[in-house]
Amino acid sequence: MFQVGGVKIGKNDYIAANYDIYYDKIKVFNIYMYGKERGIIFSSNISWEDIQVEPLVYSEIEESENEYKSMPLAEYLISYDRIKNSWLMAYAGANAASKKFPNASSALLYFLTSGQEGKTSNGYLLEEDIYKEGHTMREIDLYSAIEGDNKIEEKMKQNISEAKYIAERLGLSNGETITFSNVFETSGQTQEKGDWYLTLNRYRIKMECIVSREEKNYIMNVRYGIIDYYDWEANGDYSKFLINFSSTLLKEMSKAGMARNYTNYGEIYFMEIW
Repeated sequence: MFQVGGVKIGKNDYIAANYDIYYDKIKVFNIYMYGKERGIIFSSNISWEDIQVEPLVYSEIEESENEYKSMPLAEYLISYDRIKNSWLMAYAGANAASKKFPNASSALLYFLTSGQEGKTSNGYLLEEDIYKEGHTMREIDLYSAIEGDNKIEEKMKQNISEAKYIAERLGLSNGETITFSNVFETSGQTQEKGDWYLTLNRYRIKMECIVSREEKNYIMNVRYGIIDYYDWEANGDYSKFLINFSSTLLKEMSKAGMARNYTNYGEIYFMEIW
């Protein structure tokens, strides 16, 4: 159910107040929108932990998780030697690519070793039921990703600009503070064929802002995170840029239990003053 009431502030921009959303039985009030089509939806009633996964992403992760170790026993026994040889070739290829693609190489090696060194997903998302037991998280250096990929940096700057745009239009009085987060995870895209493209490709974004007004200045403390569920699509071709290896075979390794999908995540904290 949507109840919309808002103030248009430009041709394609508006702020909506007293905007009710019912999603998974969660009712949210006072949502501030930037952009008619593509901006992040922020809410002062959403905390970092409550930021929602988009339903389509949720279902895709669930489907991929259910494929782990799903290969029938007879097929596994027949295919074991072939898949194991492919695994050995992929492992050698990932190590060989470490100088040219250090982050992508590390990510693939983590996938091939079933993510045994990672932290469990306990407490990671509200919707933990989509992850099978043994799912792990691998922390990435987000500062390194921002410095190493222009598109990640550009997307973060865009998100900061959107948050500032909202902050300036909340009517904050001197000394007043407000906290808001994006209601749904938004998405970003890495630079094509680069190291972080082969590590993350498309990723999800979480953002929490604490904004205060001091005289004529705004001070915004930001918590910014990116998340990516690392898996291989049967029809994907970007693995060839890394190891010249079929994505279908990598996906098959997961079904056989020789490799494991996992979650890459990273977050940073910073301050903006203007």
